[in-house]
This record gives sequence, structure tokens and C-alpha cells, in this order.
Amino acid sequence: MSLINDRSYQHLIPAIDWFYVEDAPPGEEQGAVWRIAAWASDKNGSTVGLIAPDTRSHRSQYEHVSLSKVPSTSGVYLHISQLTAAELAQSSLR
Repeated sequence: MSLINDRSYQHLIPAIDWFYVEDAPPGEEQGAVWRIAAWASDKNGSTVGLIAPDTRSHRSQYEHVSLSKVPSTSGVYLHISQLTAAELAQSSLR
């Protein structure tokens, strides 16, 4: 059973202390903060961060969770040392 929902990746490596921080939506102070579980690269050399989606509220105990690309929104990859206090607090909620 694959834990990744896209099988076109050539290389996978763990991502330690990396996050994807979405740009804040209009009218909001801050966007979502996602912990990156792994880096994945394809045969063209493109690299993306993979996250485990928050499925706690709508997943049965028998379903598996697969890693997915970060949301297709504007944002930036940041190391934990680059997060603001608010981003760090939000990251611990997931």
C-alpha cells in the first residue's frame, strides 16, 4: 500500500523541521501552516513538499492517509527557525 497519492516521484527524502506557510487570505491575519513530512522530486527535477492532510473529522478508522502535495495556494516553504511565534503556535495545532 502506497502512502503517497502520486506515484510519479523518483526520489523521496524526509523533511525535518520544514513547513509550508500559506499567504493570508483577504481579511485574515495569517494563512494555514502545514508541516512538511517529505520532499519529493520527479523525473524532471521538480521538488515539492508533501503533507499529511488533516482528516481526523471525516476519516473512518479503516481508511489510510496518504501524503499529498501542499495546497495550490500562494505560500512559502520555511524552516522552523524562520517561523514567527504565531506560525509556530498554529503549526502545533495540527
